[in-house]
Amino acid sequence: MLEYAYGYNDVVAPFVAQLIPHCRSGFGPNVMTIGVIRDGLLIAGLVYHNWDPDAGTIEISGAALPDAEWLSRETIRHMYQYPFLYLDCQMVAQRTPADDERLLGMLARYGYTFIPFPRLFGRERDGVKDLRFRIRRLTLDKRRHGTFICCDARGLGAMDASS
Repeated sequence: MLEYAYGYNDVVAPFVAQLIPHCRSGFGPNVMTIGVIRDGLLIAGLVYHNWDPDAGTIEISGAALPDAEWLSRETIRHMYQYPFLYLDCQMVAQRTPADDERLLGMLARYGYTFIPFPRLFGRERDGVKDLRFRIRRLTLDKRRHGTFICCDARGLGAMDASS
């Protein structure tokens, strides 16, 4: 069973940075993290950085140990609850190397929009800005009760329309 540890920034941020080749220098001082724990061991982590509250945007970086099974529906729920529900962001951005077809394919299945970004990872390596937008819609069966359905990559469920 997976467990989630919020706010252990001094442990999770360096853990994630060391697993991402283009991020070895870290994320800077203003981050929020979620560690993914299995059997008492940190196996994966998510780092939220470059938050712009005025624009309602934040960047996310994540990484896991090789062969770790961590990207469950519950993990995805945690991944998007923090930026979309707690921070009320309207967009989550991620930087991905343009040649990482496996990750880009996975992000496409989760509904990300891609913007090519030349030289994002240096003079010789292009990247892609991957964007995930918060979408709210009223469903016919919930409209009477004043409940919005907040949709993200896998759906976060209902929330009170007054929030």
